[in-house]
Amino acid sequence: MNTTFARSVRSLSPLSLALLLLLVIIGGACTKSNEDDSIELLSTVPADASAVAVLNLNIIVDRCGGSVKGGKIIDPGKLDDLARKMLKPDQQKVALWLLSSESGIECSSAVYFAYRGQDYLYALVTDVEALRNSIDNLWPGEWLTTGKVTHKNRAAICNGRLLLLPNADASVAETFANLSEPESFSSNGYATTLAKSTDAMCAWATIEGMMKASSLSFSEQAMAKMALGMSFNTPKYLTATADIDSDGTTVTASILDANMKPAKCELQLSKLDTKLIASLGGNANTVVAASVSEKLVKQFVQLAQSFGGNMPQAYNDALASLDGTLVIALSEDLSKIDSDNVGYKGAIQTNGKNNATLLQTLEAFTGKATIDGNTFLFGNEGYGNGIAPLADVAKQFEGAWLGVATAVPVADTKETGSLYLTLIPDGNSLKLKAYMQVK
Repeated sequence: MNTTFARSVRSLSPLSLALLLLLVIIGGACTKSNEDDSIELLSTVPADASAVAVLNLNIIVDRCGGSVKGGKIIDPGKLDDLARKMLKPDQQKVALWLLSSESGIECSSAVYFAYRGQDYLYALVTDVEALRNSIDNLWPGEWLTTGKVTHKNRAAICNGRLLLLPNADASVAETFANLSEPESFSSNGYATTLAKSTDAMCAWATIEGMMKASSLSFSEQAMAKMALGMSFNTPKYLTATADIDSDGTTVTASILDANMKPAKCELQLSKLDTKLIASLGGNANTVVAASVSEKLVKQFVQLAQSFGGNMPQAYNDALASLDGTLVIALSEDLSKIDSDNVGYKGAIQTNGKNNATLLQTLEAFTGKATIDGNTFLFGNEGYGNGIAPLADVAKQFEGAWLGVATAVPVADTKETGSLYLTLIPDGNSLKLKAYMQVK
């Protein structure tokens, strides 16, 4: 899974990766809406775009301790430092230009969108001369005029809007500028939600479009679609928002159905026993935990059988024992868990049935295990070294059905952050929460 994720991230263009990473380190706040500006920009996005995100630039600056006056950045605050800390040099160049006081861009709304496999970014222009000068410093080449579009390299200016292009073909800029309402994203049922957002970022995407844009193989896409189809009732769209506090940044994502309502989760979900997780003690670099109830086990077994999958009876008996939280804490981060001599400690809660079979199966993989009531405990002497205390991890996993915590490197620096991924029951649906903490 980690390898697949890494390949998907590497497939992003420098522009989209810079923007997405900027959103991951900078979040939102409750402040004034840029609704009118957002609506204007969304009206020039094609209706069949596969992904659209509204970026509230003034909120980003505000949350970084900076200030904006008259649509112009007066003080960037900690924005420059954060970008240098979190982004690679080529990504910094685009991100810092976008939010600089000399860019000529209004510090209000910007809109990112993906269309026919290409990435685009819209922003409003306040000073054409300043914008052209700043683009001259960013990209070489001559300015050209085609119809109502002035363009150079990957930048096109039309009707007071800047459009950053995936290549030097500026012909789409005038086409996008003249879209009718049915042809534009304004006709999408989620457009108003994006426009009214007071988060730093609010995004919408089709699951199909995200699959096609990823670097997943055909078989990996098929497996991902199958897993989504088993887990949700008619999953079709993905939405996300970003937020920030004094300790880190949170991105929350949800799956929507064809009616753009939270898709019903078909799984029998329960919540993690965070007291059990905290009781393991010590520090770890990776923690994986899931709440597996008897009902969920039966559901998985039935699904496997419906696809012709049959496991040995001993494994079926062992699985039938599961009822509660499964957790394992590791001394290495996810990229190194295949190495030898990884320290680990874990626990499995059961219903007390077939404990002997589960113990035999568990010891075949982990060596010696002990039983405390209906809880199995296992581990080795190498466990204990890591950046995250288990008590802190347990707090991040509160209310979740599944949680993953791991240490991650911070861009090209020597610093290490903590990434927490949780799947949280939300009514009859399920949402993903990603929290990045950098110290």
